[in-house]
Amino acid sequence: MNVEKNGSIYTISDQGAFWKIESVSGKLAVCYKLPKSDCATIDDVRAYILESDLF
Repeated sequence: MNVEKNGSIYTISDQGAFWKIESVSGKLAVCYKLPKSDCATIDDVRAYILESDLF
């Protein structure tokens, strides 16, 4: 699933015990690992990205 926020696109993938959130801008790539204990579903992750100042 992709989420767009402030001109950046974040790609969310399920990695078992955590969610992997990736963003690529030019040659710079950023990867976040979000435990499933914090966000149980992909919709929770999407809401977290849209609400958080981290992204």
